[in-house]
Amino acid sequence: MEVLERGRERVEAAGRDAEALCEALATLEEDFTRITDTASQRAKGSRTAPNRSLVYSDTRRSATARIGGTVLDAMAPLDPLMTSAAWLMAQLGARVERRAVEVYEKLSAASGEERVNLADFWFASMPILHGGAVTDAQEVLAEFQRRWARIIPLPEGETRVRATHTAVASQVAEAFPPAPVAWTAARYLSPDVLIAARDTESIGRGDFELVLGELHLASNTNGRLPVREPASRAGGTPPAHRPGPTPAPACCPCCPRSTRHGSRPGAQRAGPAGGLLRRADGAHRRPAPGPYRAQRGRPRRPARRPTGRRPA
Repeated sequence: MEVLERGRERVEAAGRDAEALCEALATLEEDFTRITDTASQRAKGSRTAPNRSLVYSDTRRSATARIGGTVLDAMAPLDPLMTSAAWLMAQLGARVERRAVEVYEKLSAASGEERVNLADFWFASMPILHGGAVTDAQEVLAEFQRRWARIIPLPEGETRVRATHTAVASQVAEAFPPAPVAWTAARYLSPDVLIAARDTESIGRGDFELVLGELHLASNTNGRLPVREPASRAGGTPPAHRPGPTPAPACCPCCPRSTRHGSRPGAQRAGPAGGLLRRADGAHRRPAPGPYRAQRGRPRRPARRPTGRRPA
């Protein structure tokens, strides 16, 4: 541990010296591999923890990015994708909830009580997340992919397929019908959108393409960014089953630490002058409680049988 701690201190001491920083990181990785006989970095994958390196030098810069209406309008094709993603999460949530109900019913039958201890229920439900829910996710994803394959078929040997937003949207609405929000975080969809253009002037002329890198489900990846939306574009009523697309990510009002980066308490209190926009549906209240309720402040927290209600 002393070797690794000294290596971490060298990384910190490097500061803004790029050469010293690279050397300190490389030395730390070499020492770690030599001592543990384990790779110092992990490839990104479904079972990889968020921290894929030993340490990193966290940096930020003061910058303002202005995105005009042309770019925002070009993001319209994201709506069908987000509609289908909401369906995917709803299907998975329903499956996991059915498994949780089975756990509750077993505990209730064993105790002869309608109310069961929340701690017992929690521990009995843990195998769901690491077992049955994994299988459910794979099956729901396979069906999700089959439905999209019917909407946009890929001919054999082709690498590029073009489809109009109008044609895709009508098919998506039929293939992925609206469903209630499965859990609180499922209200959030965070697409990673890249702009492919020769230069910033080309973007202003509309000469660009948008590339979707990833779509993060049930995750607000930009919760710390205060974003100001022009008043002329604000407002509107989003679909009932999920918040509509918006260029203004915001911290989840019920989860102060809703992102992996954390959140600034002061930002939640920012007024109109601060320009921090909230959830796309405009709701500032805490969502209604989920299917299992527990009272705080008691050593034994009972869980009630699900009522079928979902967060509003």
